[in-house]
Amino acid sequence: MFSGRASRSEYWWYLAFFLLCNIPLGLIVNFAPDSAKTFAQVVGTVWGLLALLLFLPWLALLSRRMQDTGRSSSRYFRMLIQILVLCPLCFIIFFISVFAGSEVGSHIALALPLAALGGTFVYGLVVTALPGTTGTNEFGPGLRN
Repeated sequence: MFSGRASRSEYWWYLAFFLLCNIPLGLIVNFAPDSAKTFAQVVGTVWGLLALLLFLPWLALLSRRMQDTGRSSSRYFRMLIQILVLCPLCFIIFFISVFAGSEVGSHIALALPLAALGGTFVYGLVVTALPGTTGTNEFGPGLRN
């Protein structure tokens, strides 16, 4: 599932499918009138289950897409894990700074994880938009695009 290569079109079509499934459900949940809250809760549950169901295939496809460009997907996933560790630490520092009355410390504590997350997102976006390597690379044979 995580081995091999994926073309740009395969990745971006899956992402379009993912968004087309999630956006309407999100709109229903977030903009439901008060009279339809029970319906919105049911749709929200379906939305959460669908997102969980589609998340692992997306990770596998992202991994294969990065491998198609000749990059190891483990580097990207390490970056994401580091951010997941960095964010809670920075938010703890943020709350300590707020309680201590330091505005500068609180701004820095919020800016660090947001900058790291933004940089990781941009890196992933750029890599998935790049053309794959031609011919065979260390992750498998070349693809027909």
